Amino acid sequence: MLLLLIDSLLLLALTICIGLFSHAILQKLFNVFIKPELLAIFLLGLFASSIYFSILSFWLPLDYFTLIPLGVLGSISGFTLRDRLSVIFRSLFPDLRLLASPYRLAATACLFTVLFYFWIIPPGNVDSPNYHYLSILWYERYKVIPGLANVHSAYAYNPISFVLQAPWSFTRITGQSLYPLNGVVLGLFFSWLLLRSFRTPSPGMAAVYLGVILILFTPLLQNISAPSSDSLVDVCLAWPIIRLTEVLLFEKPELSNVLVPALILLYAPVAKLSSFYVLPIPALIFFFLPRNEKKPGLIFKTIAVGALVYIPWIGRNYIMTGYPIYFYSGLDFFHPDWQVPPSLLRLQTYLTCIQTKVDSPDVTWSTPLPLSRWFLPWINAFFINKTPLNAAFFFAGMLSPLYWFLPGAARRCKRPLLLWLLTYAGVWTWFLSAPALRFGAVPLTLSAVIPILCWLSKGPDSSHPDISSGFPPANRPPAPAAYPLLLTLLLIAGAFYYIRSGSKKPTTYPFALKDCWLFPLKDIAYTRFGGEHRRKTFPYHQLNAEVKMYIADDNHICICTDLPCMGNYYGDLEARGSSVEDGFRMKKDRIPELFPCTH
Repeated sequence: MLLLLIDSLLLLALTICIGLFSHAILQKLFNVFIKPELLAIFLLGLFASSIYFSILSFWLPLDYFTLIPLGVLGSISGFTLRDRLSVIFRSLFPDLRLLASPYRLAATACLFTVLFYFWIIPPGNVDSPNYHYLSILWYERYKVIPGLANVHSAYAYNPISFVLQAPWSFTRITGQSLYPLNGVVLGLFFSWLLLRSFRTPSPGMAAVYLGVILILFTPLLQNISAPSSDSLVDVCLAWPIIRLTEVLLFEKPELSNVLVPALILLYAPVAKLSSFYVLPIPALIFFFLPRNEKKPGLIFKTIAVGALVYIPWIGRNYIMTGYPIYFYSGLDFFHPDWQVPPSLLRLQTYLTCIQTKVDSPDVTWSTPLPLSRWFLPWINAFFINKTPLNAAFFFAGMLSPLYWFLPGAARRCKRPLLLWLLTYAGVWTWFLSAPALRFGAVPLTLSAVIPILCWLSKGPDSSHPDISSGFPPANRPPAPAAYPLLLTLLLIAGAFYYIRSGSKKPTTYPFALKDCWLFPLKDIAYTRFGGEHRRKTFPYHQLNAEVKMYIADDNHICICTDLPCMGNYYGDLEARGSSVEDGFRMKKDRIPELFPCTH
């Protein structure tokens, strides 16, 4: 784990420096003062890094050499903006004292013990062997490849987190890929939530923030050591929406305290396209600003900043799939020779939208599948799989409109009500499209949290808020009793539960410290499908004199051989040129005969 720790610290330091550079540019561009906060600066650094790596990927593989220019820029930024960097460091000391205070040390220890445990155990995301590891390896070894989605449809997802993780993998140096991003971003996010719980003077609100931690532990902990794209998008949804709720409840909405959350929400869909439903929220926040800040120039500047992320992302989509936004075939304006066949789009729609509702081969192809045909079996699956708490969590989020009937909730919180409506729309977008619970955990949680926070609050406070901590107002410091013993005991119980569940996961295997002191533990799939014998017997097709395409089957998976490798056989491919970087096109589409659901 030593290599992963060093990699994580380098990622954290460099991204913060790039975030400070982005922070300075935003202040100049929007002519506003934005007080630097650690998590916000880190997310801004990821925002700027995404632009850099996405553009570079059109010409170069995203290996560790691409970190050199970014490192130079980060060093210059850290030196020239050292006064702002010192502000961030000085703000950490009160946070550390709060975390280590006698009344809160047990809760702090529980949180970081759980995070550390899931950081060292083998990766637990079952999708990672299928395409997460391979997607990042493609980006690390090659520039963006035309028709890459013909090799595996999941490569077409193109989440920005894979682009960010490729340069930090250091596979060629270490011989084993490192994935530091999720550990860093989740560590910062859960620490931010815990500090929110400590700072609030209301025990009820402290319980709400703690509840968010415990609820989001379930979908996110398994990704700390895995490179799943879910972690980044979940933080890019949860942090801005919670922060904007606090602003609307306890502060005056001004450009200085809503700009960064709004930009991160604009960034969320490139982290995962399914989060597109949050795009109206920045527009909503614009109408809450003071009249002197509602200027057309603000809209154009915000769109221009967002375009810096979206234009390269759309370009990458087009090169890999032949569609500007995969898998929406209605946006098919051109027909390059590498474009994936329509049957592959139908297959992806089935896997994403149908199989997540009713995972049964007996389901006839239908888009959309009528609610009457899948809802009851979907609910019943929670009880068959012995996860009734997941069913309770689902109904708690879906029935969140009832929470507004709590005494005074809607009357005191008209502005957060509008924010909640857009968030709740995301719940239905998720539910009707691809209702895998881990995909909907954040909108379900936030839909329940916003009205409860409104009910527990007393409306906008007339005092000046403490922007550096965001919450609570400066003249209402939290008392030692603000975090009752009961909440600490709840977190201790949660820590025992999650560590026990992590040790029981089928993806976790016995290990000793000597097995992982230097390198992180590998996915269990490497053990099940690895070995020199399987590597030698891996089936393949020779596309031309230079390009050999491996074909996975029941006994061979792509992570145990070299690239290129087809995770699912879709048909006969041909190389578009003499090298891998020339791309691939479908020579004979066999998807309709292999996957009857696509008829």
